[in-house]
Amino acid sequence: MYRGKRIDNGEWVEGYWLQTGLLSKTSWIIKPNLYEHDIRLGINPERPKHLQGCYKVHPDTVGQATGLKDIWQGDEIRWKYIAVEDDTGATEEVEAEGVVVFERGCFVVESDCDGFTGKPCLNYITAMPFEIIGTIHEETE
Repeated sequence: MYRGKRIDNGEWVEGYWLQTGLLSKTSWIIKPNLYEHDIRLGINPERPKHLQGCYKVHPDTVGQATGLKDIWQGDEIRWKYIAVEDDTGATEEVEAEGVVVFERGCFVVESDCDGFTGKPCLNYITAMPFEIIGTIHEETE
């Protein structure tokens, strides 16, 4: 499952991702329930039937579902972890922020927070207190 921002109105839409065109690539999100003609799904009776449930999206906003707690590729997350001082063994609760990316067959979190190095697996991060604070495709509030 993927999501992307619609070109026509800027809304997020979820479904299957399709990229068409050889030279000028166009990205589409296709709703999984194409045969359900329901106005709540954004079905437009004026639109040709073969295009109902298909939406052109900005290619740079397309992100894959991680399968974990409604987190998508490109989401910005904040989490808390316990940092241990090497010399003294003292502990401290610390907050870190990062972006969910797909790398080497795994969803990981890229972070450049002070004191936090590496790219932890998303499964590790979601085992700690965390929150989704935005997406790289929109301004953070």
